[in-house]
Parts: sequence; structure tokens; C-alpha cells
Amino acid sequence: MSAGGSLKKQFEIKTPNYKPFFDRYGESSIERIRKNLRSTGTNASGSLSRSLRKESTKTRIAVFALYYAFWQEEGRKPTKNSGDGSLQKAIRKWIDIRGIKPVLTGKETPEQIEKKKQGLAYIIARRIHIEGTLLHKLGERRELWTNVFSNESIENLKEEMSAETVNVLSDVIRQLR
Repeated sequence: MSAGGSLKKQFEIKTPNYKPFFDRYGESSIERIRKNLRSTGTNASGSLSRSLRKESTKTRIAVFALYYAFWQEEGRKPTKNSGDGSLQKAIRKWIDIRGIKPVLTGKETPEQIEKKKQGLAYIIARRIHIEGTLLHKLGERRELWTNVFSNESIENLKEEMSAETVNVLSDVIRQLR
């Protein structure tokens, strides 16, 4: 006891570091999503797969993708405004990647072929803006991310992390003794 009659004990409380668990979970989740994109044919340009990334700290994980990622799983609803042209541009690129050819007579110049491809992209984009995508209209979905971030996978992650929590609490208890 000290002269004032109180007992002091100093100890350091370590907080759980879940970052290694989050890193592994994020990396494996991204790989599973990429595999799902490839297996469902929704990876034409590869830009969505390349956009997938994770950020993790000791206490959290976040997975990021391009803005249209969820449309790939659930489809796209009709647009409420006129849009900004980004859908048409993306569809124009998709036309080339997929090798889709507009109806040609065989006498078109390269400029005329490009104009027909632009027209095709415009028609497809307009239809999506008005009606939404077929996937959305049918009320179907592709399993791209929801099966990756399922309750089961999150429970497995929590189970792995519980060992770290037990170690930290055991250390605190040892220090208190």
C-alpha cells in the first residue's frame, strides 16, 4: 500500500486487432466475386472486376466497386430522369467488346459503321431508361455478392475473430491478478 492507503496497479489494455481477419475476408470475398462475375458472363470489359478493392482497419472492413455493381446482380430499374449519357457510352464500349455488329450493307465507310454502332447504343440505352433491364423486369437476380456476404460467411468470420477477443480478454485478466 502507498502512504495514502490506496493500492495502485498499472496495466496495459490491448484492444483486439481484427485487421488480419478482415484482410483475409476481404481478399477472399473479392476473389469469390470475381469468380462469380466470370462464371455469369457479366465481366465483359473486366472493369468491374478490376474496380473491386477493400479497406480494412483494426475494427472494420469495407469492400468497394464501381457504381453499377449492384445492377449486375439485381438489374436496373427504369430511369427517372434523362440520364447523363454514361449508360450509352458504356453500352457503346460493350458493343465493341462483345463484337456486336449492326446491320450493314457492306458498303459503309468506317464513319458510317461507327454512326450505326452509336445508334445501336442509343437504342439499347433508351430502352433500359424506359423499361429497366430484363433482369430487373423479371425480378430475377444473379448471385454475385449476396452469396459472398451471406450470414454464414459473416458468422464464420465472427467465429475466427472470437479467438482474438478471447486472447485479449485473457491478457487483461492476467494483468488484473
